[in-house]
Amino acid sequence: MKHVAQLYRYNEEVLTLEKGTSAFFSQNFKPQTDPTISHWLNFHSLEDKDSLSVLLDFLGLDKLLQEDLFAGDKRPRLEEYPDYVFFTFVSALPVS
Repeated sequence: MKHVAQLYRYNEEVLTLEKGTSAFFSQNFKPQTDPTISHWLNFHSLEDKDSLSVLLDFLGLDKLLQEDLFAGDKRPRLEEYPDYVFFTFVSALPVS
């Protein structure tokens, strides 16, 4: 399985990392109910648009933000919403 995404769950006392695909997280991501734990979903690819759309809808991400995300604009950006922060940037991955 090619891992193109990571889920970091963290607070002051704990950090966990789960790796998977966009499809894996669209089917299995369940936010924890502990309000002290933050979640950071990190994606290296937007190729699996169907799975990502399911996950983004589940998370309640703004529809205009979703449209912009898949429109191909790869400029760095940061947007703050009442329940989440969204940011995107282009980075290099090591070849393995």
